[in-house]
Amino acid sequence: MLRQGLQRLGVRDAMLQITNRTLPEYHEDIPAKILSKFSNQFSNMKTTLIFLLLVFGTSFTARAQFVNADIGVNGLTCSMCSRGVAATLQSLPFIDSVSTDLNALVTHVTFKKGSKVSIDDLRKMVEDAGFSVRFVHATFQFDDQKIDKDYHFSYGGDTYVFVGVQDKTISGPVELQFVDKAYVSKQEYAVLSKTVNFGEHSATGTLYHVTL
Repeated sequence: MLRQGLQRLGVRDAMLQITNRTLPEYHEDIPAKILSKFSNQFSNMKTTLIFLLLVFGTSFTARAQFVNADIGVNGLTCSMCSRGVAATLQSLPFIDSVSTDLNALVTHVTFKKGSKVSIDDLRKMVEDAGFSVRFVHATFQFDDQKIDKDYHFSYGGDTYVFVGVQDKTISGPVELQFVDKAYVSKQEYAVLSKTVNFGEHSATGTLYHVTL
């Protein structure tokens, strides 16, 4: 019966030893060989699992990303001003292109595909050029994501918290409006602070609050 059980497990080497050895001699060897066989199988399964995680993780990263953004810039009065802002923003490694609408006082930026985007760096570059940010509306590529008023996600090492939204599923390019103190007027922030606790979430990287 022992031989039949081992044959079903495929432990052929152990079976060869059974024919010439007594039970006291082989009873400690058999479990070791079985464990060795299972260990090899588990190792192969683990390798396959890691491979699948890498494939699907890469696929998610390729889909979920910032595409472009509109930045309301205060103080743009001439083409020289817009060129200065554009040159400063273009120095960021994730920027693909920059254009400015002087009538609307809005700078539009597109991001390099697959690059880590920092919204805070956009703001800092505008301020370094001598201007201030009125708003930031950035388009993010979602993939059938369910959200609610407490939903948050991490991307590129930063955390994004949704505020003032209803339960829904979002997919494709979706415009996110940033509502933190640095991206809205003092009046808007004062109103938002009555309903939003801007410090209640622990986060990795920079913490952003966004709405639709």
